[in-house]
Amino acid sequence: MSQSTIYCIRPAVHADDAALARLAEVDSQPALAGDVLLAEVRGIPVAAISLADGRTIGDPFRHTAVAQDELRVRARALGTTITGPSLRMRMRTRLAPLRLVAAG
Repeated sequence: MSQSTIYCIRPAVHADDAALARLAEVDSQPALAGDVLLAEVRGIPVAAISLADGRTIGDPFRHTAVAQDELRVRARALGTTITGPSLRMRMRTRLAPLRLVAAG
């Protein structure tokens, strides 16, 4: 039996600035600007989306694709103009099965 992950999605507040900066840093992305939605697992921020431009960031050490999809759905429900996953995320998803391990 597999356990599903439950995400808490909420608007980011000023107290989340450090967590958002850390997420952007570990994802090698610039910080998100404007209003932001944050996805948490057990109180730990794992992904976020900018409501201004739809750009997402996520913890690369966790499986955050579902969280980022849920953030996009929530952003659309809020009436923002999110067009879909970024090119970077689409490429990452498509190339994930092709990752090779270097021979030692």
